[in-house]
Amino acid sequence: MKTYSRGYTLVEALLTVSLVGIVALVVIPDISPTRDTRLEVAAQELADAISFARSEAIRTGTAHGVDVIINQNRVRLFSADTSTTPPTASFDVRHPLSKSLYDIRLDDNSFADVGSINQSYTSNGVCSNPQRIIFNAQGAAFCGDPYTSLYLQNDYRLTLDRGSKQVSLQGMSGGVRVQ
Repeated sequence: MKTYSRGYTLVEALLTVSLVGIVALVVIPDISPTRDTRLEVAAQELADAISFARSEAIRTGTAHGVDVIINQNRVRLFSADTSTTPPTASFDVRHPLSKSLYDIRLDDNSFADVGSINQSYTSNGVCSNPQRIIFNAQGAAFCGDPYTSLYLQNDYRLTLDRGSKQVSLQGMSGGVRVQ
């Protein structure tokens, strides 16, 4: 009487593993973030920074601002001494979670992709440095240089990557949104 061993040959096992691997590559979606998702993350980080500067101005009762350095894709928050002209910026604002200085380079985040940032704004006067926005204690947005009664009446808009994402600040209400 002969007994036969029941099992798989090496060729059968390799073929099965190869087929399972091919099916997994086709069925499981790519989990790396898409360009649109990374752009959305960058826009949201920018919007969060603007909103935080406004909330800090209201919370502390002192002017706070956002410095958007367009050619570096960088955002820094500051407290502002408005007794000087132009206001003196003190880059001492700390991020609420990491407790480090609120200084974000949008290109350093592996989940964010900015491409390029452009800006546009409307106000009722001349603003020589529209990259700097200051919020007063009531949360109203002003042009940072010169600091005058230049409410950003309609809109301050930062456009990321050739118009695919926009971060808008409504000057009178202080509302920030990502489009």
